[in-house]
Amino acid sequence: MSCQFPLLPAGASAILVYLNGFKLYPNIAITYAASTISGRVFVDSNQDNQYNSGETLLNNIAIGLNSPTTTYTTSSDASGTYQFIASLDILYTLIITTPPSSYMIPLQSQTVYASYSTQNNLVVNIGVVPISAAGCSGTIKTANGQTMNIQYGSFDLTLYGWCKSPSICKNPFTSITIPPACQSKIVNNVLTIGYLCSYRGFTFDSIGLNSYSSSGFPGYTYYWSVCGINPTCSPYSNTAQSCQSGLYYSTGKISSGTWSKNDTGSGVQVKYTNGETISCTTGREMTVHISCGATSKAISSYEYPSASCKYHSHMTSPLACGNFPAQDCGVGDLQFYALSKLVPYKFNIKEIIPNILQKLTYDFYSKTYTMSISDTDTKFTFSICSTSVNNVCTNDGGGDISACYGPYYVNSNGINLGYYIRYGKYSTATWSAVTNYIGAKVTYSYSDTQLISCSNGSKFAMEVNLICGDDYEPLRINNGACSEITYLYTPQACPTVIPNCQFNGMDFSSLANNSNSIRTTYGRKITGYNNQPKNVFFKICGTPYTCIFNGINTQSCTSSPSSPTVLTTQSTLNTGVWSILKRGQGAQVVYSGGACETGGTTKTITIEFYCGSIFTLIGISEPAPCQVIISYYTPLACTPTKVPNCQFGGFDFSALSQTQYSVIGYTGADKYTYSFSVCGSAPTCTTNLKTNGISVCQQGTGFFEDIGQTLSGVWAPNATGTGVQVTYYGRKDGALSNYGRLTTIHISCGETHEAVSAYEILNCNYDINFKTPYACSSSSSLMSTENRMIDNRSSTLNDNVINTDFIAIDPYLPIKNSSLFELQLILS
Repeated sequence: MSCQFPLLPAGASAILVYLNGFKLYPNIAITYAASTISGRVFVDSNQDNQYNSGETLLNNIAIGLNSPTTTYTTSSDASGTYQFIASLDILYTLIITTPPSSYMIPLQSQTVYASYSTQNNLVVNIGVVPISAAGCSGTIKTANGQTMNIQYGSFDLTLYGWCKSPSICKNPFTSITIPPACQSKIVNNVLTIGYLCSYRGFTFDSIGLNSYSSSGFPGYTYYWSVCGINPTCSPYSNTAQSCQSGLYYSTGKISSGTWSKNDTGSGVQVKYTNGETISCTTGREMTVHISCGATSKAISSYEYPSASCKYHSHMTSPLACGNFPAQDCGVGDLQFYALSKLVPYKFNIKEIIPNILQKLTYDFYSKTYTMSISDTDTKFTFSICSTSVNNVCTNDGGGDISACYGPYYVNSNGINLGYYIRYGKYSTATWSAVTNYIGAKVTYSYSDTQLISCSNGSKFAMEVNLICGDDYEPLRINNGACSEITYLYTPQACPTVIPNCQFNGMDFSSLANNSNSIRTTYGRKITGYNNQPKNVFFKICGTPYTCIFNGINTQSCTSSPSSPTVLTTQSTLNTGVWSILKRGQGAQVVYSGGACETGGTTKTITIEFYCGSIFTLIGISEPAPCQVIISYYTPLACTPTKVPNCQFGGFDFSALSQTQYSVIGYTGADKYTYSFSVCGSAPTCTTNLKTNGISVCQQGTGFFEDIGQTLSGVWAPNATGTGVQVTYYGRKDGALSNYGRLTTIHISCGETHEAVSAYEILNCNYDINFKTPYACSSSSSLMSTENRMIDNRSSTLNDNVINTDFIAIDPYLPIKNSSLFELQLILS
């Protein structure tokens, strides 16, 4: 039989019905409704990307609709409405061809799809916002080239279907382009664009929009803001950062700010240009000099040189106090200028480095870290983002020194001289990103001649690893031949969004960067596989203290049955792979490491997050050699982002949208592989068909077929049993003329997510049976009965699950040189 759903033009048409080549009926006249794509063009006054009653509608706005072969154009009418007649089963690009003057369009181009389910009612409203006089216009882009326009102000990206994390939405942006004088910040997917209000660790956000003024020669009053549009000047120039009284000529545009070190004293300065040109050969300029002071206040203003139209305003602020860093102090979004400030941090850490007891403390007056090798006065001292000022490293004239060791007593001309070995110049600082922990590192070196040289002829060097943590905790120093490696926990090393700690709309960053899990290492002595004792230390989306402390820079470390006091790598942080849970609602991440000591497998640690009202440990087990599983309840696993057109009959399948399933099916003797995703694109399909938005595809020998596109989903009660079903329509192709394939996924309740079967019920008409806990009613859901899930796991894992509170191990626990008895005593 011919494939169903012939694509007919609107209006009166006719079809013929054949069976095995014989015509069954004469021409049958039918009326086929036209598909429309319509909407309003409106001024989005509250920037929520939705038309709300009372918002201004725009007339005569030119709009285009592009298909793969044709471009259609129309204009909005007096009511702001536009409409296109469209064919089914085609991906269109909707675009405002000529943006209205004085307006910015966040989504100037959108992809739309006229599917069978929406053929008569596809509504796409187009919102525009007034162009900000403050400027900062730019764009954010996705990896596949989609673009969103941005400007000065704030945008809730989720309202536009955009976000920063690739696991939270379908349009994660990968790049941002804004003018050099502007900066961007993103918190909880709210993107804020403003002007630079910080430089080299000095931050003026809290006073940036305040208005300051002072009188100056020749008889004018000057008004300015540090990094915003000045309210006194704005009625006369809506881009003015500063102005002078009289005619209130602009003395500098907000978009032109350039920061540098204060050339008249301590602190910094910012220079604004491109002001009013009347009576000046070039635009007026204003430089705001901000010096250290007890309060933020204006001091003076003047024009210098005289009649040059170049103005200077001086002010003080406690925000300008501190040494000016001579060079960069960080990499990318991670900046560590705060570590050079005079802040009374708390340090008194004891460490075990093989056979040496070391104490690392922080002197907040000299901003240096000091490590005592023993009870003598020999110390190792270093600084971050500054030279080691007012300490032993610079007492002998070494003003550029960031790290030194001493006093090291040497005999010089018969004198027992206490000398400080220089390990690193501040001017040699080299910053780099890292992959085996969250943070960054800086390397200092010293190659000049000094009284003591390296025995192997190499230069002295210092590597400081800054790890996402809490309270600026110094971690350890590892002695090496003329090279030192240091680890420091600091919140400055924590990005806004912890990398690879999100999945399917669930963000577990708070478990990685709250003080409870940063300042402690989670650990447990368990009865592992085959009843062997094992110690496990790990950190959620991070690197545990105890592992690094014992020389293992990994996501988790364990002891083996043969050597219970020796920790080895269990898994590394950069190997984390997320997926939905096989049972229940939530997500899991699997980290892998080296080869298992018993052979045959790779070490892994799986952390499971089940939906629950309170963050609670379910259990920890080792069901197979070197395969550790840790399970939690957490409310963070309960609220994934709702995916459009992924809810029906009280069920929500959003959590399945980023997971692909595959199943083998047969048509007669022919074998095919069906790959699919519920509510999302299947990577196998989009990669091999080189088209986005394909939910289902069929793979045969040497070919792939599109048999269902994501945007075409039509939901209904399950025709084959309990649960629901969704039908996706594939794109037509030349071989099928006007006919398209379709696939129905029958979704029923099951304990695990499982693709059960697939088959072709009619020519080009496919059925897939799929089971998932997300299709279970509340009375039968596994998620509603916690004990059932634990009981199932316990019987499967031979009673290796521990259903008691997890222990937060003392992070300073000296694993090395400890007996098994001591270790068990602490862990039990």
